[in-house]
Amino acid sequence: MRFLLFDRDEQYIGPLKQVISARNREVLNGENVLTISTLQHVEKNYRILYKDECGDWQEFIIRGIDEEKIEDGIKYSVFAESSFYETLGDYIEDKRAYETTANVALAKALEPTRWEVGIVDDLGLGTVNFYHISAKEAVQRIISVWKCELRTRVTVSGNTITHRYVDLLARRGADRGKRFTYTKNLINVTKTVHREDVITALYGYGRGQELYGEDGEATGGYGRRLTFGEINNGLNYVANETAREIWGRNNQNGSKSHVFGKVEFDDCDDQVELLNRTLERLEEVSKPLITYKTRVFGENVSLGDDVSVIDKDFVPELRLKARVIELDRDLLNKHNSDILLGNFIPAIQDEWHRQAEFINNFRSKQGVWDRSQIIGKDGTINAQYLEDLINEINRRMNALGGYVYISETGDGLITYDRPNPEDATMAIQLLGGSFRIANSKLPNGEWNWRTFGDGNGFIADAFIGGLLKGGKVNFDLTNGTLLIGDSIKDYRLLFDGNNLSIKLSNNKSIETTLTELETGLQDYTNQKTQEAIDNIETTLTELETGLQDYTNQKTNGLREYTETLVQLTSSELSVQITDSLSSLEEDLIQRFQANIQATAEDLLLTFTGFQDSLEDLSGDIANFQTTYRLSGEGLEIGRAEDPFKLFLTNNKMSILDSGSEVAYVSDRKMFITEAEITNSFKVGNHLIERYNNEITLVRWVG
Repeated sequence: MRFLLFDRDEQYIGPLKQVISARNREVLNGENVLTISTLQHVEKNYRILYKDECGDWQEFIIRGIDEEKIEDGIKYSVFAESSFYETLGDYIEDKRAYETTANVALAKALEPTRWEVGIVDDLGLGTVNFYHISAKEAVQRIISVWKCELRTRVTVSGNTITHRYVDLLARRGADRGKRFTYTKNLINVTKTVHREDVITALYGYGRGQELYGEDGEATGGYGRRLTFGEINNGLNYVANETAREIWGRNNQNGSKSHVFGKVEFDDCDDQVELLNRTLERLEEVSKPLITYKTRVFGENVSLGDDVSVIDKDFVPELRLKARVIELDRDLLNKHNSDILLGNFIPAIQDEWHRQAEFINNFRSKQGVWDRSQIIGKDGTINAQYLEDLINEINRRMNALGGYVYISETGDGLITYDRPNPEDATMAIQLLGGSFRIANSKLPNGEWNWRTFGDGNGFIADAFIGGLLKGGKVNFDLTNGTLLIGDSIKDYRLLFDGNNLSIKLSNNKSIETTLTELETGLQDYTNQKTQEAIDNIETTLTELETGLQDYTNQKTNGLREYTETLVQLTSSELSVQITDSLSSLEEDLIQRFQANIQATAEDLLLTFTGFQDSLEDLSGDIANFQTTYRLSGEGLEIGRAEDPFKLFLTNNKMSILDSGSEVAYVSDRKMFITEAEITNSFKVGNHLIERYNNEITLVRWVG
């Protein structure tokens, strides 16, 4: 093997001589390092090049050196990284590749670097976003989105490095017809059967359905996930019956039941695709996860090669289609290389999922707490139960481990659940005096940070707990009840899960006040109406009686007068009668008009008083309606011009801010879009509180 040595300015020094040992360890889509021992003097950031088994030049940058004085001189033990690692120092502020090919996306990722787009297979279309990340991280995102495999190489002309290329291949290696039978031609084998369960039936879930508000705009949230039951005979899972007969859970009657699991594809929104991808994943997980680390003599093996493995330790014998997922090459003796065969790339993603499900069972998302044993009569959680829960979570997390990355650009420390950040499904980022947590990614590939904390408190879009107390506010999140006040008898607002009661400033409930107001208004209206009718009837009766008396009086007088004038001539009699009748008519009209005028004035005064009373009552109602508005949909509380309101229906209580629902209580649960606790909050016997600007404590308060 010929090695070329360049200084830190990439000037050719000459061939690297007196090489004692040289090994290159490369992991599929992962680590690529060189360890070499030599008696020739080398320095940090020198570059070492050699040609690999495919005839491509590989370039490594010396990062660490150990010097040891031996009989023949000084031995330099060198640790070097692939020169592609230099792209960690090339920064991308904000770039987006939308519905394009992998080579176009790769060109965008490599723009700030001196690396070029090399061989890129036809990988279809995809979308990726690069925001405040290094160029190397951007390439890793492309690998994750387009499901491809990375290869790097350089070209040399004379003594000069002329080009550096990044290749994206659909699959590295090849199926060369290799077959290994365990204990037959695998020498010095380390076999690892991983502890994950063999899954014989698998539920598959796609992307959540995007939620839209009343205005038709996307809210940014997602509802129920896509399933494929409609095209799979009503079943939202697929099963491997052969695997069940071997790996299924034993029943008392001698039969075996399926071992169920689930898989989620956040980028899948098609039922047929979801069904096919779930079947593919079931094929992977319905066999035990096994790796074989071995040294193969006389075999030419490349990274990514397919290898058939027959393991006769299992009954019946296990036949696997494995790949070379790690290759530790001896560059001085190719027959002394170590390989890692696996039917999967080792990851801890599934263990994280199981831990999350375990915790969710105690958060009432999938399990129901036995309140008679867990929650005491005083509303507190049994201390021994919490202790057992904490011990179990600690046991699982201790067994889980993690992968820590420290940023060299001031982005703090990030822990992932997988060795490759692009394959990770959960992350925690620690910054100066604060942290943030994510367990999902946005459609553009960025982390969907939803939980935050610093010395001032916590902010999250979901809080899961048993009891939330603060001042005179008491939320029982286990049964969805809400109390604002001192007790269920002395309160301002009380929601028992089904009924809502509100007391006003007069210490009467809103129901009582509305009933009294309605009854008082009806009584007052009835009283005033009856008084007006009675006055009119009395006046009409008096008018009728007076008119009858006056008519009788005048009729009798006329009769007497007529008899005394019977002796008069007809003409005189006519004149007398005419004058008398005229006088009688005028008198009657005047008296009738006077009575009518008096009656009208009485009526006017009566109705004027009634109108004034109604106006006073209308003012009271208007003042009431300023704060309380009752409609067919429910009751809204709060002044119309204020942004903060409370809206009540028969089965839901909503808290509105500027017309948007920011929280609601329904079905014995309370949902909050965002919550900011500025000082502390208590869950059971534990108080989470701010200690100072940098420290937040969780302590038991009894």
